[in-house]
Amino acid sequence: NYLEYRAKERALGALEKSEDNLSKKETYLEVNDIWREVEGVLDMDDERDDEAEQLKDSGTEDYNRIQDTLTRELEDIEKSIDEDDLEQLKKEAQERLNDFLYKKLVPLKRSQRKLSKKLPLLIQEVYSDKSLRENPEVWQKISALEEKTSEISGIIDKISNQSPEAFLANGLLKLRKNKRDFDEYGLVETPEIEKIHAKIMNNARKRLEGRNGVVALTGGTGTGKTVLARKLAKEFSLSGEYEFISAHSKMVPDDLISRMGIVPESVSPEEVPQKIEEAFKKYKNEHPEGSDQELEKARQTITEVVMGQAKQKTMATKEVLEAVGRAADKGVKVVIDEFNYLPAETLGALNDFLAKKDAKEGFGFILTGNIGKEFLKREDLDPAFINRILEGTIKYTYPPQEFDKSLGESILSREEYQEEKEPPSRDLYLVGLTQLVDEKGNLIAPKDALEKLWDLSEAFSLIQQIAQGENVRNLLGNQEGFQQLGANSFKKIFLSFRNFNSIVRSWKLDGYSKSVDYYILNDIIRPAEIFAPKEAAQLFYFFKFKGFLTGEEFDNINVDSSQWKINGVPQIIEEKQFELSDDAKKLKAFTPQEITEAGFGVAMPRYEEMTLNKKGLGDKKFEEEMEKFMLEHE
Repeated sequence: NYLEYRAKERALGALEKSEDNLSKKETYLEVNDIWREVEGVLDMDDERDDEAEQLKDSGTEDYNRIQDTLTRELEDIEKSIDEDDLEQLKKEAQERLNDFLYKKLVPLKRSQRKLSKKLPLLIQEVYSDKSLRENPEVWQKISALEEKTSEISGIIDKISNQSPEAFLANGLLKLRKNKRDFDEYGLVETPEIEKIHAKIMNNARKRLEGRNGVVALTGGTGTGKTVLARKLAKEFSLSGEYEFISAHSKMVPDDLISRMGIVPESVSPEEVPQKIEEAFKKYKNEHPEGSDQELEKARQTITEVVMGQAKQKTMATKEVLEAVGRAADKGVKVVIDEFNYLPAETLGALNDFLAKKDAKEGFGFILTGNIGKEFLKREDLDPAFINRILEGTIKYTYPPQEFDKSLGESILSREEYQEEKEPPSRDLYLVGLTQLVDEKGNLIAPKDALEKLWDLSEAFSLIQQIAQGENVRNLLGNQEGFQQLGANSFKKIFLSFRNFNSIVRSWKLDGYSKSVDYYILNDIIRPAEIFAPKEAAQLFYFFKFKGFLTGEEFDNINVDSSQWKINGVPQIIEEKQFELSDDAKKLKAFTPQEITEAGFGVAMPRYEEMTLNKKGLGDKKFEEEMEKFMLEHE
């Protein structure tokens, strides 16, 4: 009861704060004034029809209903708990929360941030010291430190399972961080992406330390390679500065490195006295017999000419550095996005440029590209260039996501967690959940929103796996209907993070008023049917297999799965067909427990667990190890 009470109290507070912030917006007040004018017109008609009545009342009904429901439920719970007991429960819960936040989480996170900054500096120092650089024991120690640093997040997760308060705080803080990361980088560092990122960072440091290092991120369209490349480039630069090139097939070496160009030049005021003296000295050398009067007159003329030049710009032919040249000159990284669009001669010139070894310390390439015959208009890579990037090539794929379990089945029970089982992967789901929650981790949405998001994540993940060449029968077994399927092939349409985020975001910004089917049909199937009908047929089939596109509004769309033909897709989508019923549109305030369990795949710890020494938590040995770990890395 207490946890339920705190959850509803939190949700009510979030609603009130949101309404308060909105009511302070001047534009919102103006909109309300206009709306009152509309109400006035509607009130003039005594026989107002139901549609007008509904129009007048729309907008505030859901908010008021949720607020009233939460207030009523809070009052009911307050009646069932003694006031003194409630205060005592709050006090004990706050103590547990403070213990987790300020004695565990904050110190560990502080150490993690320090290590993340210090380790790259240590590697740079070792790299520049030949006696250390050639010592394998030194690199073993650095690798061990990197591994320990990567374990900190797991340690925090274990500690957070000591109490419900710590569990919920840890989950909600992660969601808040995800929200900030997405706003800043366009990337959510889910658990698996965090592991991949750490691996790439470790590999990339070895390739990018010093100068002329190369790292190539390869993988399918829309996996997030470009976003990660920008993040890497920023993190590997002390100033956060880097150059960026979006490659295309018409680029020549001059577009990337340098070219001769006409640039405006002017004489700065600081240079004027020196230029006057240099010109006068040259005049004296050329006129050794000149009188004092002639020399003075010459000085005056030279001064007037130089001063005149300083006031106006002249055009001069000079070498102009492009992105690669500027990066080499400044000693920063350069990102080349879709590098294998570049012609062979341009890649050859880049290879030659790297071979010269005359760039400043810190210069290096971070490349992104799609390698394989399935990607259109990509250039074959020259063997010399492949040799250059071979060791630094890292395949970056779509994040893992379970696609054959329900949301409920994917959440580990406490018993399963204590047996050290891993929850089914849910990285794509976590990306979508980050889009749905607000900046504090609150979620107000239809009651089936978490399940709908899970189903959408599963559908996207299944299609992404098939698009990457996985056999559907291997993925899902010999389920009924798969035996007669035509060969799957995606060459033009790839479902990416962008498509997934677009659907989730549009669904939310439309106030969850339409079914998810509408966005799948309008934003994916309809345009795909224009550009690649066979691929549209496959998309429709697999979305339908995962429970979407099954209503009567899809009765006229037919798919022949043996030849992958589709017909009946409307080119103008009637939005009203996809409007949800009033009951389906009703919003609810999800509790932190519901959000955290769904997002991270583990049931919240029970209060009775706090007295038990499960998974080595809470015992003296574990506490001693934690203290030692934190002291070593402070």
